[in-house]
Amino acid sequence: MTVNAAERMWSKDNLNLSSPDARRRSIRITRGYTVTCDKEDGIEDILTAEDLPRIGDAFPDSSGIKVTRVNPMQIGPVYYMVIVEYEGEVGPGDSEITDQDPVDTNPTIRWQNLITEEEIDTDAAGQPITTKNHERIRGVTERVTDWVAVIERNYAFGAFDLPTLHEYLRSVNSDIITTNLGNFAPGVARLTKFEPTEMFSEDAQGYIKVNAEVTFRYPYNVEPKDAWSKRVLHEGFYKRVERADETKEIVHAVDANKQRVVRPVLLAEDGTQLDREVEDDTGTADPADLPAAHYLLFETLNRLPYEALGLF
Repeated sequence: MTVNAAERMWSKDNLNLSSPDARRRSIRITRGYTVTCDKEDGIEDILTAEDLPRIGDAFPDSSGIKVTRVNPMQIGPVYYMVIVEYEGEVGPGDSEITDQDPVDTNPTIRWQNLITEEEIDTDAAGQPITTKNHERIRGVTERVTDWVAVIERNYAFGAFDLPTLHEYLRSVNSDIITTNLGNFAPGVARLTKFEPTEMFSEDAQGYIKVNAEVTFRYPYNVEPKDAWSKRVLHEGFYKRVERADETKEIVHAVDANKQRVVRPVLLAEDGTQLDREVEDDTGTADPADLPAAHYLLFETLNRLPYEALGLF
């Protein structure tokens, strides 16, 4: 078996530079080579020719442009033509192919809506959704729309580590997030996706391509800082009552007939039962006169500085 070194065909050089979003620049380079060999050599032997680029090899003087396809074609009994394709990303505004660093490319940020059907428990005035007898009505839903930023960005190796990212995937932002389309208050953003892909070859310094998503939740009936907190109507079978000595004890709630209730009663912030029996001359309650229901908020996510992620 004799496979001679590959020789470059200058007539096959081709370059295509594109930027679908006018920010990230993708490049595709084609080069052609000729390879001669013995008659008994097969097409798979041609790929071992000296000076012929292999899959994953970097373009000369570049780390982000790599061989993605090698296509050998037999022209004669001992003569092959091989087309090699490189693909990658180059820095913004640079005219040279060499000395490009994919880490310097601008990120792509695409905004989309996340629409979910969420169960609601209050009306537009903030009053609980109940029957005329003040029994809570469950199963009422509303379509809620959140913003999702879908981000593609390149990082240098060492910019982050996965154990730290584990913490961020269970967190909300502790700082203000500034974007080109507006600023978001602390507490409304949550990192919901962070998928890194290592891009490197044996003879060139690599980088990390990241696809990430940050969901910005609409603060339904809460302050922005509590947008991701778990919000629960304060109700239960037990209530606090005040004794004659002004101390309080916990007792089972009872109905008008002094019988233990069989459904939860609404509770105030201090655990006492809310009086929701305010009625007018018609015998019906005016929602404006009813005491506002109390809701408990449970914070289950950490608060971390999202600026440190460098996504926006």
